[in-house]
Amino acid sequence: MLRDRILLPLLSTMILASCGSGETPPEDVRIVRTVTIAAGDDLADSGYSGEVRARHESQIAFRVAGRVVERLVDAGACVNKDQPLARLDPVDAALNVESARAQLESARSSYAQAQLDFERAEKLIARRFISQAELDRDRVTLDTSRAQFIAAQSQFDLASNQQAYTLLRAPHAGIVTEIGVEAGEVVNAGQRAAVVAADGEREIVISIPESRLEEVRQAVGLSIELWARPGHRYAGKVREIAPMTDDATRQYTARVTITDPDASVELGMTARVHLESARRLAASYRLPLSALLQKDGKSQVWVVATDTGRVALRSVTVADMEQDSVIVREGLKPDETVVTAGVHLLFAGQKVRPAGEEA
Repeated sequence: MLRDRILLPLLSTMILASCGSGETPPEDVRIVRTVTIAAGDDLADSGYSGEVRARHESQIAFRVAGRVVERLVDAGACVNKDQPLARLDPVDAALNVESARAQLESARSSYAQAQLDFERAEKLIARRFISQAELDRDRVTLDTSRAQFIAAQSQFDLASNQQAYTLLRAPHAGIVTEIGVEAGEVVNAGQRAAVVAADGEREIVISIPESRLEEVRQAVGLSIELWARPGHRYAGKVREIAPMTDDATRQYTARVTITDPDASVELGMTARVHLESARRLAASYRLPLSALLQKDGKSQVWVVATDTGRVALRSVTVADMEQDSVIVREGLKPDETVVTAGVHLLFAGQKVRPAGEEA
């Protein structure tokens, strides 16, 4: 008993001493990406990103097989109608033409001889020097020679056309957007060799989710903004919406015509199509899709307190969702800071620091 009365106080003293000697561990500060909502960020329209394309694009190919001996243009070249783009080895085609020409001359000679024989037989039958059977035989020979001559003529024309097909020509004036063959390469008939975008109309190709299809069809206004020229808007109109979704993206492809293009609208540029809906979204804000959390069936975001740097969950009302962003209609105010990346690693009251900000 005496030993217990001595050891217990000693043990308690040691535990208290060990607890009091350590320092308080630093608070875990999570680094996140954030965005601050500006007062002028409320949205009245929605938009889609797309690419500038020509309305008419031709994928052209050689109509005969062969080895490419020369490529005459590069991608990006401006070409005229019927301008040569590439050439196949013409030797085999030339030999076929010579062979067809020889067969044609032989058939022509046989046909001419058959005509002479038949004319002579008609004169002899009138004098009763030959029988009717001999005349009929000469008539059959003439008809056969005529058919062989016509076939030889067609074969010669076909060989001549195939010789012309060894030269790939532009179907119309425009810009070569793609070249798929090189000198020395053996190609098959119908294999895509080049793509030529025709001069004229320019369009923006966009993808539309099925939930937004009616909004696009009922849009009351539409404008186009090039990423290369921010702030400048072009007028546009929806020309075509695909009747079926894309197999990979499960979205509808739409083509928006630029009604007032200028020289700065070039093929391949990235553009954004802005749709002004008849249903205006009052006090709405666009956030990256990564900022949104789904919890207990509600849409929520992490809002950072400006004075303490700590986060709190805020329920919001989502008006619409796009490919990479979400439109929030209620629950946010201007000048509030929202976490846009790392939202699944946070807890209520945690202190955060925006990425790139000095500690």
